[in-house]
Parts: sequence; C-alpha cells; structure tokens
Amino acid sequence: MLKSLKGRFVLLIFAFLLAANASIFLDIVILRQILGFVFLAFIPGIIILNILKLNKLGLTEKAILSIGLSISFVMFMGLFINCVYPIFGYSKPLTTDSILISFSVIMLLLAIIASLRNPSASFLGISKPNLNTSEKSLLLLPAFFPLLSILGMNIMNTANNNNILMILLFLIPAYAIVITILRNRITDKTYPLLIFFISISLLLLHALRSNYILGVDTHEEYYLFQIVLRTGHWAPISKGPLDACLSISLLPAIYQSFLNINPEYLFKLLYPLFVSVLPLVIFVISKKYVGGFYAFLASLFFMAQYTFLWTTADARTNLGILFFSLTIMILFLKELNPLGKRILFVIFAASCTASHYSSTYLFFFILLATWIGMEIISSIMRRRIKIVAPPTSIMLENSSQGLSQSKGDLDGSNTNAFGIGQNNFQFKVKRYVTLPILATFFILIYFWYAQVSPGAFSSAVGLFQRTFLGMKQFFILESRGSVVASIMGTGVFEDGIPGVITLIFSWLTVALIGVGIICTIVMYPKMILVPNSLKRKLDFLAVNIDIEFFVISLACSSILFLSVVFPYVLKGYALDRTYFQMVTVLSPFFVIGGLMIAKLCRSSKAYLVILLILIPYLLCQTGIIYQVFGSPQDITLNSNGPDYSILYTHDQEHDCAIWLKNNIANGNTIYSDFYSEYKLMSQGLINPLYQSLIENVANNQAINEGYIFLRYTNVVDRVLEVKANDPQNLAEYQNVFNQESLIYNNGGSQVWK
Repeated sequence: MLKSLKGRFVLLIFAFLLAANASIFLDIVILRQILGFVFLAFIPGIIILNILKLNKLGLTEKAILSIGLSISFVMFMGLFINCVYPIFGYSKPLTTDSILISFSVIMLLLAIIASLRNPSASFLGISKPNLNTSEKSLLLLPAFFPLLSILGMNIMNTANNNNILMILLFLIPAYAIVITILRNRITDKTYPLLIFFISISLLLLHALRSNYILGVDTHEEYYLFQIVLRTGHWAPISKGPLDACLSISLLPAIYQSFLNINPEYLFKLLYPLFVSVLPLVIFVISKKYVGGFYAFLASLFFMAQYTFLWTTADARTNLGILFFSLTIMILFLKELNPLGKRILFVIFAASCTASHYSSTYLFFFILLATWIGMEIISSIMRRRIKIVAPPTSIMLENSSQGLSQSKGDLDGSNTNAFGIGQNNFQFKVKRYVTLPILATFFILIYFWYAQVSPGAFSSAVGLFQRTFLGMKQFFILESRGSVVASIMGTGVFEDGIPGVITLIFSWLTVALIGVGIICTIVMYPKMILVPNSLKRKLDFLAVNIDIEFFVISLACSSILFLSVVFPYVLKGYALDRTYFQMVTVLSPFFVIGGLMIAKLCRSSKAYLVILLILIPYLLCQTGIIYQVFGSPQDITLNSNGPDYSILYTHDQEHDCAIWLKNNIANGNTIYSDFYSEYKLMSQGLINPLYQSLIENVANNQAINEGYIFLRYTNVVDRVLEVKANDPQNLAEYQNVFNQESLIYNNGGSQVWK
C-alpha cells in the first residue's frame, strides 16, 4: 500500500510537469498561463512540505506555507542557476528553456525524495475544507467580490465611473457586520476563504488601475525586472539597494518566462496574488490566542492598512513583510516540530533578506530585542524562584528526581502562594529566538548585503549616520518626515472633515493596540503563558499568549515608538511601512484592546467596541469617507487629485516614452520633472544615468544638448514637480524653453530639443 502511494505521488508530479512543459513549449494560450502559474506558485511548496513531513498542519497553514515555500524555491533555485550555469558557458541562464528544464528535473528529484521520506505524501498535500450548506451560502456573495473588483475597475478605467467600486467597498464592511451577527453559526473553516476573497478584491483595485505601472519606486523596480528578462541573467547593475531585491528582478523574470503575458500586467498582478495570503497569516497567528471570529476581525484590520492596499506599488516591501510574518507564524505553530521550525525559519529569513533590505533590518532588530528581553525575563524569574523556594523544595532539586517535572507541576496543582510550582524550581520556557538563530540570520544579512550587493549595506550605514547626526533636531517635528507630521495632525484641516475623521479613527486603532499591550502587561498572570504557574486565563482568550510572542510584540511596539521619537529614521524608511510590518504582530492586540475595554465597561457585546472603530477606519482607508463628503482623493475612485497626478500613467506618456527610446541619440540627457524620470524608466526603459531633473538646468536657461520630456500633468495642468511633492507653475521655467523647439506632441506629453 505504501509503495503504491509513493509511486502515485511521483507519477502525479511527473504527469503535471509533463503537461506544464508541453503547454509552455507549444505556447498554448491560457493553458500555459494556468499550468505555468501552478507550476511555480504551488507545486514546489507542496513537495517541500511533504519532504519535511508536515502532515499535521491544517488546510490553511499548508496552503500558506506552500505558497511561501514556492516563492522561496523560485528565487533561490533561479539564483543558483543564474550563478552556476555561466561557469559551463551559458551566458543567458534565465531563458525559458533553461529554467523550465532545470526546474522540472529538480522538482522531480525532490518529489522522489518526498515520497521516500513521507509514506503519506500526496500531490495536493491538503484536504477539502468540508463546508456545510450554510457555510457555503455565506461564502457565495464574497466569492463575487473579486469579480466586482475586476468589473468595477474596468468600468472606472474606460468610463470613469466608480459606482460598482463604491458598492464593493460598502459591501465588504457590511458583510463583516453580517458575519458578526451570524458568528455563532460559523466554524473556523469558513473564515480563511472569506478573508481571501476580501483580500484579493482589495488588492486588485490598485493593481488594475491604469494599463501601466502605478506608483513611484515601482517604475524603477520594473526597469530592473526588464533588464533581467532581456539579458537572461541577473547581476547587480544599479550599485544601489534595489540590487539586493531578487523579489522585483529575478523572481518576476522567471514568472514571465513561464507565463509569457504582458510584462506590465504580470508585474502589477503578481505581488497582489502573493500578498493576498498575508491576511491569512494574521488569521493563523491571531486564531491561536483569540479564536476564529476575532482573528477574522484582526485580519480585516490588517487589510485596512494603506500599505497593504497599495501592494502593487510597494512590491518588494510587502513581499519582505510576507516572509517576516511567515517566520513569526511558524515559530508559534504547535503542530511543527523543532527541526521543522528551524528549517522553515532559515528558508523564510533568507527569503526576507533577498526580498527587501529595510524589512530585513527591522526583522533582525526585533529578534535581537526579543532575545535580550527573554534573557532579562528568564533572569528575573530564576531569581524570584530562588527567593520564594522553601528549603524542602530546594532539597527536592538535588534528589534523585533531578530536574524533571512531576505531573503536579504540569497541571499547576503543586504551586506555592506565588503561583510557582514547588516540585521544580528551574525556570524553563520554550524559546525559539536563540543565539544560533540570531547568528544564522546575521550571517545571511552580512553575506547578502555586505558581499553580494553592498548598495543595501551602504544605505543602512548611511541611515544610521543620519539618525545620530540628526539628534540635534530632536524637537523639530519636520525632521521626522512628512508621515510623522501628518499623524500628529499637521495639515489635517486642509483635507476638511474627512481628514479629521481619518486622523481620529487612525489614532483610535493605535489606542486599541496600546490598550491591548498595556492590559496584557498589567494582567499578565491571566493573559501570558508563564511556565510553572497556575493556568488561569481571561474568558475571551482561546489560550494564554506565549511569553516569547508577547516579547516580540513589545519589541514591535518599541520600534514604532522609537521611529516617531528619533529624527531622520523615517526619511530612510517611512513610518507607514514600519507600522505595516509591526501590525503583522500587533493585530491580535487591536482585538484584545477592544475586548478589554468592553470587559472594563461590563459590556456583553464586546465585538461592538471593535466594529465601531474598525468599520469607519476601513471606510477611511479605502477612500469612501472622502467620497461621501465630496472630497475625492483615492486614485481607485477618482481621476483627479494629487495621487492621480503623480502616480497614474497615461497612454500619452507611454507613447511618448517609447518614441524617445526609439528616436533620441544614445548618450543624450533627458531633462524632466521629479516623477517623470520614473515613468521614462518603466515605459521607455531609458537608463536613469541618461536622465536629469529640469531644476538642474543652470539659472533656468536653455539647454545646449539633450531633450526635455513633459508628462501629462506638465502639459495639461501646466504644473512641474521639480522635487517630490513640490509643484510649481511651468511658467516659472519658461526660460528653459525659449530657445528650444517642440519636436513631439501627442496632446498629453511633449518632447523639446
């Protein structure tokens, strides 16, 4: 029987690989895209899960880990091929034929290993969710959320009509209320699918806005991806921190080689598809402590974050944070054995390192602070035990029983007045963040950033230097960056009532997290799982919070506080990104804070406190509040406003960038405003070395050689962004154009020479 199972697993893998290879080599439309995506996004992870024999994991955990492991596999096997094949004379190791054959052979070998190691290895590795009729009916409407997102954005792009999008963004919070009402009829199996439908629907909004790249930094990321795709080889080229990010260069290049679709759409959609599982990670982490329903609310709070909604424009950051959250999740999964945790930790820590430098640095500091915190707690508890231990108990330590625990110690029955077991006075706590773990992570960081791509390392060193040198500006609010100034209320009244509402509810969410953290500290005997103590817990907790998880949470809270206090830190890594990474750990405490307030108010409907803050916050973050008050702002719902002017790419800009690429002489400089240079990189693949800001033209005089590129906003609105968020009237630079000739004009973009 076991032999047949092993053979069947390998046979199914072989059959799938054969079908995928045929569809890709023959370029069978649709089939190539479907099988190619499954090939890269699921199969490697499923095989690795079987190798590690992680059969005890639930459906949601297996699905999440299979995607995370598959992304890691593609990045690192792609890097291996990229580095090794040139030794044997292959100058373009990342061509379709090369990686397809290589991946197929490697995955088949891994499948054989999995079948030998794991007798119960299966092709899917997961079982059906087995939902009943009632639960399926509850998921019927959310299943249409992604379709509403796609349809609504198509109508928005073509007819500038946001009605369907508005309906969708009202339906999501309304459905959260429905789920709250019916929570006692819903099992935990329903929430993961519901979360995924909401997650992908929200992420598709920005991903599908415009036919082109949306954002700022993402244009440069797309440029690097195109370089790797066209050369068939990855290598550091910009000498900057982005060289360290395989997530936005090598990874999408491999996917494009397999899928062969419009590369801009692949780049816009690939990361939302990956990051759509991130709220599920939050659900798994939160469910352990607060149960399924409140874990769903914690996930919804996470999905309301601005950085999450803008995943398509913040690809490397959010993919790095995905690996960060996966690492936190696996540390506290009780179904994982210690060896499995160590292996997965190394894989995901390395993946985070290769995805985003800033997220990795924060990750390391969180682990370092956690290790220090656990050392302090262990030392305090050991001293406390020595003080309270009676002589007879001390003798027990030296008896033939040694250091082993009795049954009474395990169930908390043999405890003294301090709640500490009397049969064993050695303080023991299960710790996952150890010195070997820290050392391994540090080596990974040093090797990748200091040796392979030193641009990211130099950037980090410069950031620390600016932070300490900027201490003299400690009391100047502006020194902390625009994000800190905005959360402090600077300029909030310029946005009118919706701006004030957004500020209030943003701070209320922070307040709930703070209440959750503080109450956990104050009521730790009933909230934290302290070794050798009475097992007491508050009624709303599923289990007491792991002491190390709470220390990680304290580390995240401290980093947020320090990010606001110390100047210049956020100019290198914005507060919204920092907050988003910390919220992956702190989301359960948003719920706990609401539950504690309800408990203190003696309210029997604890969920109301959470919903009264969560629902308005979600409406604010998605732009609905601004629309209701007639102050349109969000780019997904409007075709005007500052975000639209800066971030949206028009057809005319695309056409003009292509014309420039095909018609200008090599080596000539292209002058433009601040945001134009990014669009020239993505749309015309014009090297940034041949670009310069128009403000660099001396005394606003005519240029001797080169071209001037004007984007849509410059031409139509007569506004020039000479610096980031510094709009000026184009007329102020008229001297530059006096001796120039207009050589290209399509009504929305111009080229002067």
